[in-house]
Amino acid sequence: MRSVFASLSATGLFLFLPACDKNDDHTALVKGLRGKVIYTSCVTIAVQVLNSNVGSTWTNCHDQQTYEHMLDAALSDSTGIKIIPGTEFTFNIVRREQHAACYMLDCAPSASATIRITDN
Repeated sequence: MRSVFASLSATGLFLFLPACDKNDDHTALVKGLRGKVIYTSCVTIAVQVLNSNVGSTWTNCHDQQTYEHMLDAALSDSTGIKIIPGTEFTFNIVRREQHAACYMLDCAPSASATIRITDN
């Protein structure tokens, strides 16, 4: 009886381990987006989506410029890429929920998403 239980437990473990891989983007909501960082602040990363109509129209409250297809992005993991204005990269949207934002003297895009950078 113990060996049957151990065999079933080991089989179950091997079935569920691949789903726990941090680099697994099978659950990404939108894949292969190309973005450009337009503005950053304490926790706001305003990213313009360059190859899709994802995001919202946004006016930067600091220079009054208006941009289309903007996201207030949160990074799902640290990839070593420097997030500075002008940086372009490829990414996937992994969640579309609101995240913490810095509203003190800031103006984040209304559309927000958690992203995973896949290439720069």
